[in-house]
Amino acid sequence: MDGHSPKVFGARCCVGFTVLELLASLAVLALLSSLALPVYKGAWLHTRRTEALAVLLRMQLAQEKFFVESGRYATDLMELYAASGTTEALQSYQLSLTSSTTDTYWLAATAVGVQSADRAACHLLVVNQRGERSPPEASGCWR
Repeated sequence: MDGHSPKVFGARCCVGFTVLELLASLAVLALLSSLALPVYKGAWLHTRRTEALAVLLRMQLAQEKFFVESGRYATDLMELYAASGTTEALQSYQLSLTSSTTDTYWLAATAVGVQSADRAACHLLVVNQRGERSPPEASGCWR
C-alpha cells in the first residue's frame, strides 16, 4: 500500500453546493419574487387608499359636527381643521374641500405620487354631505 486511502467509486470528497445547485435555487427565488411583488404592490396601494378613505370619513364627521355647532358647513380645510382641532395629512393623497356652501360640501382625495399607479377609477375619491360617494361602491374603490 502506498499510504493513501482507497477511493470509493461515486463518493464525493467535498461537501457543499455546486454552481448548478446554486443557480437553480437563485432561479426559483427569482420566480417566487416576480410572482409576489405585484401582489405586495397591490396590497400597499389598497392600504394607502383605505387610509385616505378613513381620513375622508373623519373629515365628513368633522363637517357634520361643524354644521351642528355653527349652522353651516366649513368653507375650507383650515376652517374645518381649526374647528376639529386636528390636521389630516396624507403622503399618497391630496385632500381638498370643494363646492362648499352653507348646506353642501364635497370632500375629495386625489392620488399623488406613487399612488397614481392605483387603478384609474380610484385616483379621485369624493364624498358629499349626503354620503354620496364617487366613484360608486360598485367600483370597489371604497372597500
